[in-house]
Amino acid sequence: MRIASARLRRIGGRLPAAISNSGASWTTREGLLLELASKDGAVGLGEASPLPGYSPDTLEECEAALAELEHGTLEELDFTGPAGAASSQVRGWLAAHPLPPAARFAAETALFALFARRSGRPFAELLGSGPAKTVPLAALLPTEDPLPAARAALARGLTTLKIKIGRPGAFEQELAVLRALRRELGPEIQLRLDANGAFPVSEAAGHLKALAELRPEYIEEPVPLGQLAAFAALAPPPIPLAADESLRVAELRDDLLSAFGRGRIEVAVLKPTVLGGSLACLDLVAELLPRGARFTVTHAYEGPVAMAAALALASVLPGPVLGHGLDRHPALDALSGA
Repeated sequence: MRIASARLRRIGGRLPAAISNSGASWTTREGLLLELASKDGAVGLGEASPLPGYSPDTLEECEAALAELEHGTLEELDFTGPAGAASSQVRGWLAAHPLPPAARFAAETALFALFARRSGRPFAELLGSGPAKTVPLAALLPTEDPLPAARAALARGLTTLKIKIGRPGAFEQELAVLRALRRELGPEIQLRLDANGAFPVSEAAGHLKALAELRPEYIEEPVPLGQLAAFAALAPPPIPLAADESLRVAELRDDLLSAFGRGRIEVAVLKPTVLGGSLACLDLVAELLPRGARFTVTHAYEGPVAMAAALALASVLPGPVLGHGLDRHPALDALSGA
C-alpha cells in the first residue's frame, strides 16, 4: 500500500470548565490531527496535543516536525504483513525520523491505524505486547468539593478515584477534604493522590505521614522534579510512591530504575503524549516490570484519537491491573476535530 497524502490541521478550542493541577490552569486546549491516506482510500489518524507548561514539547515544535516529514518514505512499509511485523516496521520508521514526543505519538498512531485497517486486526493487537484485556478506569475528581463527582463516579461503577493536591499553603484544607472524602467512600474504594511535585522535600515526609491515615493507593510525584529518587532513598515511604513527570527525563532514568528495584517507588504513570507514544511506553514497561513496578496509563487532556490509542495501550499492559486515568475529561470535545 502506498501513502497518497498526509494532512495536518490544528484542532481545539475553549474548555467547558477549567482544568488545573497544583501549579497551572488551562481554559483552552489545542492540538494537531495528522491524517495519512493511502491510494486505495484507507485513512489513519494520529493526534499530537502537548499540554502547555507540562509537556516537554510545544504545539509549534510538533507542527514544524510533522510538516517537514518526507511522507514518501512511508511507501516502504508493508501494510499486509503479520501482526508482529507492524510493530517492528513502525519502530524502524520512527527510528529513522526523530520527532518530539507528542508528534512521535501522532505519527505512530496514524501508522498503526493504517496497519489495522489493512489487516483487519485491532490496534491493540498490532502493538505486539499480548492479548487485550478489559481496561478499568479511574475518575479524576475536582480538588474543591469532590464529593458530588465521587458519588457520580461510583454510580458509573468506577472504584478508583484520583484527586490532585498540593496547592500553595492549602495542605491542611486539602487534608480535611480528603478525610471527609474517605469517610464518605469507605475503606474499599481506591483513592490515589497526585501532588505534581508540590511538596518541598523538607515538608514532604510529614505530609506523607499525615496522608497515610487515608490509606491511599499511591501518591504521584510528591516532591519537585528531579528529587523523587533521592527522596525515596531517605526512608521507606509511608504510602506507595508513583513516578510520572520524572519518567520523561532521561538523566533521571538510572536513579529511578534503582528506586523501583528497591521497592521505594512502586508505580509508573504512563502518558503516551509525554513519553513519545505507545511503543516508548512499552519499552519503559519492559525495563520496570522485572523491578516489580505496577503501571497505569493516563491522559494529558488530549482528544479522542489520542485517548483511543492510550486505551489500546492500557489493554495490553502486562502485570497487575490498576485503574487507568482514561475516563472522560473536559478537553475531549474541544479536541474532537469536528
